Amino acid sequence: MVLSDLEQKNFKIAQSVVDRVKKRLKFIGVWPFEISFFDKIRFSLLVFYHASHLMMGYADLISVFGDVAKTIENFSETAIQSGILFRILLLKFSKNLHILLAKTIDDMDEENYKDDEEKKLFIKYHSFADKYLRIGVFFAMGATIYWHSKALPGFIISRIHHENTTLATPFRIRIFIDFTPLHRVLLLYVYEITMIYISNIGIVLLIVYTLIVGNICIQLAVLSHRIKIYFDDNNDKNISRKYISFSKHIEKHCQLILMVRQTNDVYYVQLFYELLSYTILLAALIYSGTLSYSQLDFLSTVFLGAYIVCILMVIFLTCYLGECMHTEVDNLRDTYYQCLSYNLSIKDKKKLMICMIIADRPLDLTAGGFYIYSLHSFLLIIKSSMA
Repeated sequence: MVLSDLEQKNFKIAQSVVDRVKKRLKFIGVWPFEISFFDKIRFSLLVFYHASHLMMGYADLISVFGDVAKTIENFSETAIQSGILFRILLLKFSKNLHILLAKTIDDMDEENYKDDEEKKLFIKYHSFADKYLRIGVFFAMGATIYWHSKALPGFIISRIHHENTTLATPFRIRIFIDFTPLHRVLLLYVYEITMIYISNIGIVLLIVYTLIVGNICIQLAVLSHRIKIYFDDNNDKNISRKYISFSKHIEKHCQLILMVRQTNDVYYVQLFYELLSYTILLAALIYSGTLSYSQLDFLSTVFLGAYIVCILMVIFLTCYLGECMHTEVDNLRDTYYQCLSYNLSIKDKKKLMICMIIADRPLDLTAGGFYIYSLHSFLLIIKSSMA
């Protein structure tokens, strides 16, 4: 079956995801390949800006600790910003992550997929990344703009009624200069517009992880498809079977196992931090949203809802990718068992048994090396947040 025009278009769109990610990360100097002098300068400025902002945020967190409302407000900012900064540094300096990303980019080439069935598998996973990028940026932009300007409506209303009030800073940070005068606070608002863009970069960095894990799932599915072709007695391609080395399939499987382990090693601390902090943050945001709704503050409720959706998207994505990994490994194992036949030669049976033994070893996406991500895990996280 030949790909339809729509499927061909979707294939090109799926291929373009990595280019769009590269373009956005290259702009701020985070992209780890083809690094220029100006990339280094932009990256240094970004890290200095982000790290200094984060340090002032943590200083404020320490000063307001004990005040529930202010602590939740601060943690809602610092938890997300810390996770983003960690992902930025990880992408820039982790050599293993560079290897995984380079392999993912290489596998984007259409020539790596021998038939339309394999191309459909490519479309399935990378189209998901494309949709997540579009939707994620939309929600992240809306939630961050609200967070940046949440103090403005109340301040404007107070000024209209000639009330003496002070405009709060857009983010909770500890500043050692008097920012009470209006012109200084407005300068701070302009200065912190950059945080809106950084929040969007957080979604892009999440897509990098999605592309890597999605590519592993694609290669597992493609391997399963090729194994079926290799052992299909009724397939015309069996004429050239003697020229095909089955050991290549075994090597490919072992390579994919190594990639999963490298992915878990690279994101070991990152995923553990996100699991812990985002679960707590989700509970805090649900509490704040419920409080806003009870006080009939519908605008805050809507935008807090958008913020909650962003957090749920981050948590769900990792859990969904973990579930996809489980599914493709199970499918590959089932393929091995289906291909086991009395008609096989002793040599092929031995090779197939080796693959079956390898496939029986679970491949999991984990946080901290112990928490296994799956859709069931997603439900447990939501349950914990609402308890």
